[in-house]
Amino acid sequence: MSKENLHFSYNTFDETIIECLRIIKPSRILDIGSGDGKYGKIIRAANLSPKPLVRALEAVEACREDLEKLYDEVIIDVPDSLYNTKETNFDVVILGDVIEHFKKSDGLDLLEFLTYRSAYIIIATPECMVQNIPGNFYASHNSIWRPEAFGWHDRWAHANSRTMHLYILRGYLNWQGANLNDIVNQINAKNIVAPSPNSTLVKHTKLQLHSDILKEPADDGDGFIQFRPS
Repeated sequence: MSKENLHFSYNTFDETIIECLRIIKPSRILDIGSGDGKYGKIIRAANLSPKPLVRALEAVEACREDLEKLYDEVIIDVPDSLYNTKETNFDVVILGDVIEHFKKSDGLDLLEFLTYRSAYIIIATPECMVQNIPGNFYASHNSIWRPEAFGWHDRWAHANSRTMHLYILRGYLNWQGANLNDIVNQINAKNIVAPSPNSTLVKHTKLQLHSDILKEPADDGDGFIQFRPS
């Protein structure tokens, strides 16, 4: 794939993601499908302190030079390479305008894998945006990620603005990290503008929390045991 075939990205949830990063305060970030480095710029705009280690994973070799200006580490490889990587734990994994390029089954496999290896997964993805590049599967849009696609996950939040969706999935790492309830409440209270694609409609990010955490009665009968971070 050439740089010319890299996807277009709306700015709908850029400010929301910046605020989300500020709340989480990650020390390690992985950006999958980094492309032209849009989310590397967003991470810089968050002005996080202390500065996190930020890794880019991008399949297009032609992107390397530009990405090396924005990321601490640049790996040119496909997302499946993560399955054989020794170092895979991150505070935040970003899939910005990329998961719709996967086969649905591949995307679900990757998200389940990342849930075990991250504190948060942030996904921005469009719906109903036709992008078909004949002969280039991964430059095309191939899967649809509406909220019902995340019914398998036990703790996540969602917002949309017209055809753009934002998902924040709580992974299994970092019990001491930011609580998803706090992220949802703080972002909703800020009334962050989420520009609607091809519309003058003014919308604000309003995250809706979905939670179905497994809890079992404590052995002593006093309260419940929760098996994953909130």
